[in-house]
Amino acid sequence: MPKLTEIKQKISQLDGGSFQELCDAYLSMQGYLNIHALGMKPGTHKTTKGTPDTYFISETGGKYIFVTYTTQQSALYEKIKDDIESCFDEEKTGLKNTDISEIICCHTSSNIKPGDDKTLKDFCQDRGVLLNIMGIDHIATDLYQKYLRIAVEFLGVSIGTDQICSVQDFLLNYNSNSLAAPLDTTFLFRKKEIENVVNTFEKNDVIILSGKAGVGKTRLALECCKKYVEKNGGKIYCIQNNFLPIYNDLKTFLCTPDQYVLLVDDANQIENLEHIIQYTTKKNIGYNVKIILTTRDYLLSKVEQKVHEFTFPVVINVDVFSDNEISDLVGSLGISNPLYLNRIIKISNGNARIAVLAGKTALKSNNLDSIMDLTQLYEVYYGKILENTLDDELCLTAGIIAFFDSIDLNKLESYSIFELVQLSHENFEKNTLFLLNLEIIDLYEMYDQRIVKISDQCLSNYLIKYVFLDKNLISLSFIIENYFHNERLIIDRISMLLEVFSSKKVDEKISISVNKVWSRLESQNSTKLFNFIKIFYAYNPIKTLIFLNEIIDSEKSVYVKNIDFDSKEFDKNVNDIITILGSFHGIKDGRDESLDLFFKYYLKRMDLGGQFYQTILQYYGIELYSEFDGYSSQICLINRMQENSDNWNKDPICNLFIKISGDFFNHEFSSRESDKKTVTYYTKPLEFSDDVKNYRKLLWKNILIISKNDTFKEEIRKMLETYPLNTKSFEKDIQQKDEILQIVQYDWIFMKQILETVFTPSSLKDCITMERMSKILNSWNIEFLNILSPFIQNRDFYMYQVLKGDIFLNPDLDIDFAENRRLRQEGIKNYLNQLDLESVLNIFKSCKEIKPIQNIREGLRFVFIYLFGNPCLYIESIKVYLESDTPLDIPPVELVEKLFDLLPNLEIYNLLNQYEYNQKFMWIYSYFYCLPEEQITK
Repeated sequence: MPKLTEIKQKISQLDGGSFQELCDAYLSMQGYLNIHALGMKPGTHKTTKGTPDTYFISETGGKYIFVTYTTQQSALYEKIKDDIESCFDEEKTGLKNTDISEIICCHTSSNIKPGDDKTLKDFCQDRGVLLNIMGIDHIATDLYQKYLRIAVEFLGVSIGTDQICSVQDFLLNYNSNSLAAPLDTTFLFRKKEIENVVNTFEKNDVIILSGKAGVGKTRLALECCKKYVEKNGGKIYCIQNNFLPIYNDLKTFLCTPDQYVLLVDDANQIENLEHIIQYTTKKNIGYNVKIILTTRDYLLSKVEQKVHEFTFPVVINVDVFSDNEISDLVGSLGISNPLYLNRIIKISNGNARIAVLAGKTALKSNNLDSIMDLTQLYEVYYGKILENTLDDELCLTAGIIAFFDSIDLNKLESYSIFELVQLSHENFEKNTLFLLNLEIIDLYEMYDQRIVKISDQCLSNYLIKYVFLDKNLISLSFIIENYFHNERLIIDRISMLLEVFSSKKVDEKISISVNKVWSRLESQNSTKLFNFIKIFYAYNPIKTLIFLNEIIDSEKSVYVKNIDFDSKEFDKNVNDIITILGSFHGIKDGRDESLDLFFKYYLKRMDLGGQFYQTILQYYGIELYSEFDGYSSQICLINRMQENSDNWNKDPICNLFIKISGDFFNHEFSSRESDKKTVTYYTKPLEFSDDVKNYRKLLWKNILIISKNDTFKEEIRKMLETYPLNTKSFEKDIQQKDEILQIVQYDWIFMKQILETVFTPSSLKDCITMERMSKILNSWNIEFLNILSPFIQNRDFYMYQVLKGDIFLNPDLDIDFAENRRLRQEGIKNYLNQLDLESVLNIFKSCKEIKPIQNIREGLRFVFIYLFGNPCLYIESIKVYLESDTPLDIPPVELVEKLFDLLPNLEIYNLLNQYEYNQKFMWIYSYFYCLPEEQITK
């Protein structure tokens, strides 16, 4: 279609408001100044009633120029005549006719007869006013010949080589590819970068955004342009390369001096980039041009060099998105399901483009499976380049680079793979140049290195699949056998294939390759087999368990009386057998057998109790996906522990079970997920469900069985005292709060039985435990008084409360430290005044059951200070205290110093030395520290 015809067609399709906006811009370009658009509602395309529709004020004489617009096609003459008569209606305009110099009537028709035209012009001429009637032909011809930019902006007409366009057309072009990541999504993050760009433009004309493919350079550049124009005004044009000269396009779009902001996408590809940059040198003739360019990081120097011919650019590096940013980006598309979000985070590798593409795919299908195997998405996205452009040797070259992540071209002799696949160094280097021109790889030159990498991590992932699985240019078994010694490299590559291209076909190909190497190593009785199994145990679970069982049988047993589950010693030397057996948690066909072997090994190597405990938490602890499989891993673990303990008759397994139960009784779980870039920690509350009830009921019932054996009383005590306190962290989320309360109430059914069975009111230690449980349960509004009552009546428990001192303080009063201390001392003094000698001495004996916390320790010190006034009772108290093994470990200097006021030096020494107690060294040291200097003879 001829361009003039296209312009006429586009004008005829305009509504009234859009036509008025077009004509206002057109008349302004013709020199009509001081525009006032009466017939438009500000900021909209809507017309309003008014006469005239627009007016201008002439700079010569101050006369008014009235403009009327119409898109009416029928009875056009009558419409224009009515509009003109309204312009001469002084009541409507508020002006005398002598103040009007010209009336312009713009319309979208070609149906004005010459006679009608003359009649209307004569009517105006008789009143001393010039009439100018502009129809669609007149306006369209002017736009085509003189003002093509207006046709582009208001009508969407394309001109020139189509390298320069409006933001709207740029978005349409970019988004037209169904697999392209759209640029018109909600803009998130990069706030600092935007502020940096906008502020930098105040003093600089050219900014270069540099970064890897897919990091969001174009989206960021677009947002920066918009923000700058919002703040400073100007017109935005976007420039994309189509390998044609751009000079004429620039002359058309930047035809008049003005304020412009130019976005040059992939600047390294633009023909004659200098023609664009030179507009920054035209300030003297009225051009104020700001330019933002995007380029890949490895091509930055070439773009900088071109810009330097005219000005000094500012370079801003754009990094890949973090996992949290990818999550929010995909969330802006309307995806909130954590399974979808986590999947997209894994496959995108920080690439916003791939993340959005995967998000669109998931939304379209509403099925998680659609983004489990990304083969089809990647084939459309990358397949054409690989199949149509690269031969087998080029693919092999790209695949090798992808497999090793990077290759140093200056050290090719250090890579054995070239000899193994019979690819010469010369051919490999020649191939990298071809791949570099296609922008499939990047080249980084620094010092004595020339490093090549695949330009996009997602492309790198696809190349590994394409070269080693699809085309089989190098067999995967060959790669595994020759490089499994590099454990991290092989694990990363296999894991990537399974995660990104999750399908039965891919899994089968990997399985065949792994088992081929496994059989070969087995037949050779290779010493490398164990290291191989560490990586590939999941591909032959039965063989793995048989192999590990033989190693376990050959090891010597290590018995430990008190197993230290909190020991971190294993961090220095991790036992691989424990780790492999723990990793079986996700292999349902071998999970039971692996757990049986796990506990068999635990009973043999109790010295590694800390690693066994941590391995259970790592692999069998509650995490994000536990609820989706009904907590089957946790239930399986509990059942296997019961089985392997002979129904809780093996103490080491009982102790381990009590220890992990304390973790499994939490109301929320914390976990982490990690990749090469980041480690993500998250915490999520449990939801009350039948599945949650099932696993907790199983825990409690087995704890009840174990609790019948007094041997485990202390471990059960520790476990109960770690039951979660209500920290009010769920107060803002009523639903979460209700869920947790239901879990606590369910736990209470079983916990109550244990508290009533295991603990007795005659034991001070049990009384203290019950007090702590009371605080925990009261925080959850669980009624506990009927069980607690006999415990709080214990005489020693009252003594414990006295030493703590809280019973003497009013919680509603805010008092300072000194007053707090005075009240506690006074309370202890009054308490001691009521006791006989035996009761006072019993205090020190009873303290053996109390943990040495600061308040209690200070309370017992107050007791000694009070007894300073009764020398005989004080000396007797010291004897009982030492004989009781110095409970609460009160610092002895003050107490020993007082003894020097009451006893001869030698008697003091004999008193301190006659008992055996843990703090004896400190007390003897304090004796010599306090010994008067004149008494020291040597």
